[in-house]
Amino acid sequence: MGAARHGIVSDSVSQIGFGVGAIFFGAWTDEDTPGTLLGAVAGGTTFTLTRGIWTANIAGQPGKLQGADRIIEVGAMLEAALQAISGTSLEAAIANCTLTAATPAGYDTIEGSGAGTVGSAELHDNVTVVTDMLGLTNGFILQLDDALPISELSIALADKDQFDAAGLKWEARFDPAALTTEPWRIFIPTT
Repeated sequence: MGAARHGIVSDSVSQIGFGVGAIFFGAWTDEDTPGTLLGAVAGGTTFTLTRGIWTANIAGQPGKLQGADRIIEVGAMLEAALQAISGTSLEAAIANCTLTAATPAGYDTIEGSGAGTVGSAELHDNVTVVTDMLGLTNGFILQLDDALPISELSIALADKDQFDAAGLKWEARFDPAALTTEPWRIFIPTT
């Protein structure tokens, strides 16, 4: 049976992703220097890329014409569920908040810094998820640039079970000095 019937070719196994992976934030160079570890991500981590397309309507045309489409908006978002929670990971996932040592001793506190403008200090250079591919050395990587945390934090507590911090979201922002460079990347391993 040929590939036209089942879609399996000789390198299909190496194209299967698996594992929950890890998420990093800050300056990312490569897998050896990935930035600051935010934590292990659970299943359900999602990378979403959207494109708004405008189509010119020309009087008398029988339908949509080739070459009449324009991309007018690009959006990239990463949503993750962390398997382990720390003050650092929550601070990185919530805009306009501060992590401080608390009283009593042995605790840290995360508190909102108030409403208002979200400044560039809230943007992370990169938010990067790295996971494995069967049969390959390099990881499959999803990355946002200038990522703003837009999380609606939800921590689900379960009786005698681990809890996950779900709904941690970051949305990429365009650099005003480089508007033709989209603020996202997907690294697909070849080795």
